[in-house]
Amino acid sequence: MAIMGTVIVSVDAELGWGFFDTPEPPMDRLTQSVWGWHQLCCLCDRYEIPATWAVVGHLFLDQCDGFHYDHPLGPDRFEREQTEWASETSLRFGPSLIEDLLSSDVDHEIGSHSFSHIDFESDLVTEDVVRAEFTQFEAAVSDELSVDSFVYPRNHIQYREILAESGMLCYRGSSPTRRRDRPVRRKVGKLWQATVTTPPLVSPTVDEYGLVNIPASLYLFGFEGYGRTIAELLGTDPVVRQAVRGIDRVADTDKLFHLWLHPNNIMTTADVKRLDAIWSYLASARDDRRVTIKTMGEVAREAKRDRTLATSRTDAS
Repeated sequence: MAIMGTVIVSVDAELGWGFFDTPEPPMDRLTQSVWGWHQLCCLCDRYEIPATWAVVGHLFLDQCDGFHYDHPLGPDRFEREQTEWASETSLRFGPSLIEDLLSSDVDHEIGSHSFSHIDFESDLVTEDVVRAEFTQFEAAVSDELSVDSFVYPRNHIQYREILAESGMLCYRGSSPTRRRDRPVRRKVGKLWQATVTTPPLVSPTVDEYGLVNIPASLYLFGFEGYGRTIAELLGTDPVVRQAVRGIDRVADTDKLFHLWLHPNNIMTTADVKRLDAIWSYLASARDDRRVTIKTMGEVAREAKRDRTLATSRTDAS
């Protein structure tokens, strides 16, 4: 059998919760988040592309008191729910959006993005807070839904031992090209990556806690603003070029190419056009049997199985 590379799409499905604790949330972006969610669903349906939708647990609810007294950070953490976002139900709740995913003909995976998208590197976070984020996510989700995959809020990977205790199989790891430079150097790095380099291919690894780390390869909205506008005037969207290069490069390998985004990235028809071009190319590569498309959970289960088989062979020898 010919070797085929694997492409993963993971989605940080958070609506308003991604900016819930920021001083000045980008309301122009957030008010488009439900529209963006629908556009992404439609594209996945059109091209039959399954994704891992890492959903913030609060979105499974259809109502709450806004105080969440049973959370270790209590009303202080959820103050915005009680005040300025009290009437912003489309930013706080999303059961019908999740039901659309579950009822789709495409076999999407529902993963976890914690209960309220708290930054695990925050000074407010303790082990009790992390455990509450996992247990309250579990309480919000239907008993019939098995959740295996986790995406860390803001990609800040901490408390993996508690993640393992929660029963998760895997998490999205940091991209090998992720930069934490000063702003100017970071912008130059993004420009270089978007216009010159090919995004990295990655491999799943089992960490010391038995979790499968599935690193990211390419954030589909990491090159925006004036740089994107100028690049598009000069030719094809640079992110589309990056995605196509990555898909071509992963074909005929045993590696992964892991794309990710948020529904609230999708604000304009130009954003939809970008994704349509990528999804169309990915679907063609799949149909030509150059790549396969899998969810994080599928990749994690295969990685655990392969590790078990390798251990068995070693023990037998």
